[in-house]
Amino acid sequence: MDSFELNKIVGAILGTLLFVMGVGFLAEAIYAPKEGPGPGYELPTPVEGASTTQAAAAAPKEEPLPVLLASASAEKGAKVAKKCESCHNFGKGEPNKVGPTLWDVVGSPIADLSGYSFSDALKAKNPDGKTVWTYASLNEWLTKPKDFAPGTKMSFAGISSATERADLLAYIATKADNPVPFPQPEAAPAAADTTAAPAAADNSAAPNASDTTAPAATETTAPAQSPAPADTTAPAQTTAPAETTAPAASSDQSSSATTAAPAAESAPASSDTQAAAPAAAAPAASGGSGLAAMLASADAAKGAKDARACQACHSFDKGGPNKVGPNLYDIVGRKIATEPGYSYSDALKAKDPNGDTAWTYDLLDQWLTKPKDFAPGTKMSYAGIAQPEKRADVLAYLQSLSDNPVPFPAN
Repeated sequence: MDSFELNKIVGAILGTLLFVMGVGFLAEAIYAPKEGPGPGYELPTPVEGASTTQAAAAAPKEEPLPVLLASASAEKGAKVAKKCESCHNFGKGEPNKVGPTLWDVVGSPIADLSGYSFSDALKAKNPDGKTVWTYASLNEWLTKPKDFAPGTKMSFAGISSATERADLLAYIATKADNPVPFPQPEAAPAAADTTAAPAAADNSAAPNASDTTAPAATETTAPAQSPAPADTTAPAQTTAPAETTAPAASSDQSSSATTAAPAAESAPASSDTQAAAPAAAAPAASGGSGLAAMLASADAAKGAKDARACQACHSFDKGGPNKVGPNLYDIVGRKIATEPGYSYSDALKAKDPNGDTAWTYDLLDQWLTKPKDFAPGTKMSYAGIAQPEKRADVLAYLQSLSDNPVPFPAN
């Protein structure tokens, strides 16, 4: 092949390349893509600090722990505690398991229990050996143990529901000879029904209902998994003094108690199914005309709802056990400080030195108004019910808790 033929071949190749390049440049010029984000919606300019405020507003506000505890159910808490039955014991004198025993944990020093080895992370929460478990710190622990004590050996994820945690704490509170009273709400919100009836029990060994003296927990304090039988859901604390005579309604009694027992002829018709008690059923109780007038229009159904604030401290059913406070079935007409198996304070016993003074509606109204004024020195830490109408409703509810209800005093 001579050089002329070779030049023609090379020229053809170069010409083809130039043609292809030219077509590419031309196409790019004609169909050049538009730069930019393309179709869309213009977003508002964020305001500094707005996201935090909006997020806080959107998040549901959790009730304060004292308010939750005031209406917590130890019975429900016992069911929650079953989650941990493989790790903890709850009974008095029972041994440690994978986790420490939780008997009398409320108010005991953090990470300080004979025979149990706690993690360094939990020991660090009590460096001076004087820090005790409070209801607040237990609540924080139960929410997420690994956040409360980073590095803890506790593998439980936590309980996200504040109500479940409060129920569990109410159950743990019953696991002691001298249960620590619940902290009192600083201001009793209406939604929490904390002004309805005495919530704390008269506890001789327990300090005042302060969050700083409350429960002691363990490395695995997360939901206490008591292997105890179902009837321990609301164990009778026969040795735990708690003198509140105001109702602590159980979860199922609040709706049924008003129809369970007949009311007196002058009693409020709080329920369509509430029968009138015969006047001869029991002697009329004493009471001033003002109280008698309020009792005549009182609503036992409302009283049952108000009484829910004390369900962690009292049982209301017939034959029910004493808890932090005594059983309140058939309380009207009962001799003061005489419930079998319950240890009362000397202050309340002094109200009946001869053993023949019974609770009347008038005396119960005085007690519910302010226990510490009625019996100075009482171990009962509940502040009282300021509203006379609410006290009358609670008394109407208490009247229904009897086989032979005591008639209201004549107006």
